[in-house]
Amino acid sequence: MALRRAALSVDRQMLQELDATALSGTFGAGDRILVAVSEQPGSDVLVRTAKRLADALRAPWMAVHIETPRTEGLDEAAKRRVAASLALAATLGATIATVPAETVVTGLRSQIDGMRATQVVIGKSRRSWWFEFRNGSVVDALVKGAQGVAVHVIPSVAEGEVASDPVRAMLRGWGQPRSYAGIALMLAGTTLLAVLTEPWLGTGAIDLLYLVPVIIAASLYGLRPGLVASLAAALAFNFFFLTPTWTFTIAEPQSVVTMLILTGVAAFCSNLAGRLRTRARLGVRSAQESAALAAFAQTLARASDRAATAQAVCEEVSRLLEVRCVLLADRNGALSQIAAKPAEVTLSPLDQAAADWAWTRGELAGSGSATLPVADWQFHPLKTSLGVLAVLGVARDDGRGRAGGACP
Repeated sequence: MALRRAALSVDRQMLQELDATALSGTFGAGDRILVAVSEQPGSDVLVRTAKRLADALRAPWMAVHIETPRTEGLDEAAKRRVAASLALAATLGATIATVPAETVVTGLRSQIDGMRATQVVIGKSRRSWWFEFRNGSVVDALVKGAQGVAVHVIPSVAEGEVASDPVRAMLRGWGQPRSYAGIALMLAGTTLLAVLTEPWLGTGAIDLLYLVPVIIAASLYGLRPGLVASLAAALAFNFFFLTPTWTFTIAEPQSVVTMLILTGVAAFCSNLAGRLRTRARLGVRSAQESAALAAFAQTLARASDRAATAQAVCEEVSRLLEVRCVLLADRNGALSQIAAKPAEVTLSPLDQAAADWAWTRGELAGSGSATLPVADWQFHPLKTSLGVLAVLGVARDDGRGRAGGACP
């Protein structure tokens, strides 16, 4: 009974401390902040704004980049902007993540629900009228669907940023030249097959043959090449089989209807096949990530001590990011190496100083950071509610990520 009364007394004291902390605003009344990072110039402004908001509310915050099929065709400059913004957020104390999704809106809504965010910081970039008409405004869709979430919209400003090539921007997402070479070969084969089978099938059934290369093109190469294939299939059917043949002129009204129906059906099939291809690719990636996390969890579960756990973490990080990895923790009052991949890792005095900074200050240090950026390694503090438990160091063999860059 005495032990139970003592435990109840401790519980009451903890509750009183938590109530006092909540009243003082230490936890920001349960606020959680999410900032959406994109490839557009000015994402660093969003990150710094979210940092100021998190400091004012004393709330945890997270920076997320939504990967969609459209972002697969980004150039290297856009990818570097995304990596730099995420690295800046990590340096300022945010949790960072890259989330695959079919659209930006669905990815952000899923992330908002998952972390129960109460504040969202997003940029409003300047898009063409065609982009807004075809894809809609991400900001407008997010504001309309946000319930109980404050959305902070900040115009994206590209100060000092060189405008991208308009021709390259217009052609982005239309596939590679070899894709159209494959489409041309499939249409040529279909036309040859149609010419050989026309005496048995008749002209009315020939148009159905052209749906096959359109669906295959959309499945293999994407939506836009599939639409090009649908238009080329309709023109080939008109040129070779509709009277008068060997011209693009259509004489009979029913032939005009047949041509329009073929174009519409081909475009619809291309659109449907492209969307299914996108969802299948996202599903495969999510399954691979889930399998990798499950395998890593099993590896950690088999570890029986700190050394085995540290070695498992180093091997997994090294495998995923293709980097050298070292884990350091306190041993007899000094920061010492616990595990490494590969095993023979030697830190220079400059690297050791960066590791000590990350350990004592709980901040990112080393290559690609604001502290000792000329070091060969980049050190991340592994922080929990108990404080910094260890320091994780990563480095590339090719030297990428040094002096202003960021290791992945």
